[in-house]
Amino acid sequence: MKTLKLKNIPNLWLIVGAILFISSLVAYVYISYQTTREEIMSEVDARLLHAARTVPLILGRDYHDKLNQLTDEDYQAASNKLSELAKALDMTYVYTMIYDPPSVRFTASSFTEYDHKIGRISRFKETYAEATAVNVQAFSSTTPLFEVAHDRWGSFKSVFVPYIAPSGQAYIAGADIALADLEAQLQQSARQAILTASFFFFIAALVGFLYFVTYRRTLEYDPSTGFPARVALMTKLRRKQHLHWSLAVIWVKDLEDIIGFYGIKVAEDVMQKLMDFFASRTAPHSVFRLATGKCAILFEEGDESQLVDLIRSFPVYSPIISNPHVCIHLHAGIATGNAQMVLENAYVACRQAKQQGELLRVYSYENLSGHLDHKNHLLLTNSIHRAIQSQHIQPFYEPRCEPHSNLINQIACTARIFNEFGQLLVAQRLDPILFNSGLSSQLCQILLKRCIERFRKESVHWSIVVPFSAMCDPHFLDLLKGELRRYPTPHRITFEVDEQDLLSNYSVVAAFITQVKAKGVKVLINHVSSGLITVTRVIRLDIDAIMLAPHITEHVCDDCHVAEYVHHMAVQCDVAKVKLCAMDVESAEQYDKLVETRRAFFTRAVCRRFESASTSTIIKASSSSECLTDRIPNTYAQRA
Repeated sequence: MKTLKLKNIPNLWLIVGAILFISSLVAYVYISYQTTREEIMSEVDARLLHAARTVPLILGRDYHDKLNQLTDEDYQAASNKLSELAKALDMTYVYTMIYDPPSVRFTASSFTEYDHKIGRISRFKETYAEATAVNVQAFSSTTPLFEVAHDRWGSFKSVFVPYIAPSGQAYIAGADIALADLEAQLQQSARQAILTASFFFFIAALVGFLYFVTYRRTLEYDPSTGFPARVALMTKLRRKQHLHWSLAVIWVKDLEDIIGFYGIKVAEDVMQKLMDFFASRTAPHSVFRLATGKCAILFEEGDESQLVDLIRSFPVYSPIISNPHVCIHLHAGIATGNAQMVLENAYVACRQAKQQGELLRVYSYENLSGHLDHKNHLLLTNSIHRAIQSQHIQPFYEPRCEPHSNLINQIACTARIFNEFGQLLVAQRLDPILFNSGLSSQLCQILLKRCIERFRKESVHWSIVVPFSAMCDPHFLDLLKGELRRYPTPHRITFEVDEQDLLSNYSVVAAFITQVKAKGVKVLINHVSSGLITVTRVIRLDIDAIMLAPHITEHVCDDCHVAEYVHHMAVQCDVAKVKLCAMDVESAEQYDKLVETRRAFFTRAVCRRFESASTSTIIKASSSSECLTDRIPNTYAQRA
């Protein structure tokens, strides 16, 4: 069973936001209703108390002292006064009662117009049959009591305020408000809260809708050119997945240089002109802006040959804009297929065209090398990462000996990487992976630790390759600083630096060379194949040796220009007192040709690498293996 991941749920955050917003509105309505209800109930209680305490003032303090002398006219007059009071204070009823055990009797009471119409008016000392326990308890209480009760007059909220007449007669003054009126006020409060929440919801929905429309338009259209963007392309492909599409992805090769030289405005003008060119020739089909330097042309039910002709018709050698005078070169990838794969396949074809330096490449299902390369690169990257994490790294020690003397001059240390199955990964396939994944620095740290641990107590010269990524890695630099401080003989260590790393990042690499030279470490520049002027710049650095690139050695016999290049290199190295090395010497003919320079020094031919000292004496390589076993343990010469 697949685990459900939140990121796989479409519009998840939109749904969560809507739920939170609606929940907040519901909570607002509830809290607003409860707050208003409490305010209304507090106000009602205050009104009831005010009305009940006003009753004795209307009747007079001695009203209950002369109950036996009251006539029907007096009771009717008191009832009329209380009715006027109830109407003025917006009460349903106000009244007074006495307790004549076991009965509660009315001594005065207001009435409504409806009561008067139907003849439902209480009489003097009429028994109140619906008296509740709270009602009876109020006669002996010292504080007002509230209750909600139901009788033949209806449902009310009531208050009973106890009094004692001057003659000692206990009575209560009461006031009622109909629950129907109270509920009406509460419903009005709830309606007001709902209307307020609805207003906020409408405002939020309107703002959200406008924001969504604006955001969608910003995503779907490129603001600088006005053409549809990548999101619009993806939306169109999703909406019509049943169609058979033809798509071209076009990459402007020179756009980054244009941005760096002329600025972003000129680059945007270039993209505008380019897309206008294609748009004028593809109507009613669409042109899309995919990225800063990429655009796409989409044909519905079209033939890829139309796209091929269209891209080839672009005038590459004519200026696309005249002020400034700018020409551009394109790489394009064309694919045909369903909506799910056509964009990815077009990208693959575009990358292949870029790598091969072609104008365009048409994706073919018969040639899946691009997809296979991507999968292999991913698998290799994961294998290397797991090998580094699990320390499945073994140093490979390759001896370098001075040919005539049978003495091992140096041990070249390289890494052998094994996958989880114990299989050795091919070095040629690993180089681009290490370069692009950033794992080369971690690998160099492991190799450095192994070599320092192995050679710390031995008088052996050894070397490792230090990539540029390691020179910029603070973890590697801290490790190197600490290890060199503790290493007894740093002058026996040689760090090999790639020439391309040096030329591409001259200041950083030069600073690194100065730093390690200050510690006594030697430096070798390998894979040297640049021109003599550039080599002169390299030799001026504080280095100890230069290693020629393999293709220089390969063509030293069949190309006189290469042989002359090696000779000039040897002369310059001799002047600068820098050793010159040649690697991967495959034949005696190549060896003899290099010997003619009388400058280079070589390793054993068995190891496919030759060296010579910068002196004029040439030392012949030894073909015996005793020098390996006599001078260094056999493990140094074993291949992983």
